[in-house]
Amino acid sequence: MKKAKKVHIPFDRPLTLEEYDELSRHAYNSASYYTMNYGRNSNQIREKLYMKGYPTESVSVAQSDGTTTSHDMVEECIQKLKDLLILDDFSLAINRAESLLRQGKGATVIRSKLYEQKFSMKQVNHALDEVLKDEEAELDALNRVGTKLLHSSSFQKLDTVKARQKAVRHLVGRGFSMSDVMNWVSENFD
Repeated sequence: MKKAKKVHIPFDRPLTLEEYDELSRHAYNSASYYTMNYGRNSNQIREKLYMKGYPTESVSVAQSDGTTTSHDMVEECIQKLKDLLILDDFSLAINRAESLLRQGKGATVIRSKLYEQKFSMKQVNHALDEVLKDEEAELDALNRVGTKLLHSSSFQKLDTVKARQKAVRHLVGRGFSMSDVMNWVSENFD
């Protein structure tokens, strides 16, 4: 498998306009690839570009008139993707949260997974508010996961006390709140 191209940026002198254009083009191509093929958010793209060797601070670029300007290649690249509507962190966070909810994950696990994927607190809270605005959505997911657990052959072999304990552990582990889990357990075991 071919490794990604690492960039070398000279810091001992200002970049020429041609060098800057080529590096910017490469950064944009890499970032758009990560966004479109892997669904990466801006923080993940930033991290990937830094790993490829792009500077974490601004670089100086020599202009044709002899002056130098300062440019933050990574931030300019990310902003360009946002301006072209290729990158939208809020929509991406909502899509990931919806996907996790469909997989039977509760709010706690969804929040944790989104943080792991480098979404900001604001993006995570917005996504959860959007996905869980219908209060029944999380309860439906809880009911779906719980019902599947009730019908599993290994679960049916357990006595009532052990089955209740296993259900609570399983559902809380999936990220559902203890109060919702206890309500579901009392409805389905009494």
